[in-house]
Amino acid sequence: TVLRDLSGKVHTIPHGEISTTTNFTKYWSRIVLDVGVAYKENMQRVFAVLNEVGAELGNHPELGLKVIDPPKVLRLNSFGSSELTIRMLGVCKPLTQWELTGWLRVRIKERFDEEGIEIPFPQMDVHVNK
Repeated sequence: TVLRDLSGKVHTIPHGEISTTTNFTKYWSRIVLDVGVAYKENMQRVFAVLNEVGAELGNHPELGLKVIDPPKVLRLNSFGSSELTIRMLGVCKPLTQWELTGWLRVRIKERFDEEGIEIPFPQMDVHVNK
């Protein structure tokens, strides 16, 4: 069996060595997107904007045809050093998850800019003792 990964590497596996296979694209694929926002943001407002963008993708005249279940907020996923990470999940036709996730990132950035929602960057407070 010959497989090519996303970076272009070709992997050859003798059939006798294959004991388990995993197919991430049989029937459907999963959209998984983690979005970071600043700690100061109101989570309910951020969730609403993200869910609106997910619904917008599902209703898109072209890309919406590739969406089975539009992406929506699953949960506040983690507390990072400079951001809160929100996980979104959706379901799409096989092998379209990368295209759709890329569209989501662009649209989320646009909406966050419109709404004044901060996408954080690493910051450090320095205190000087006199």
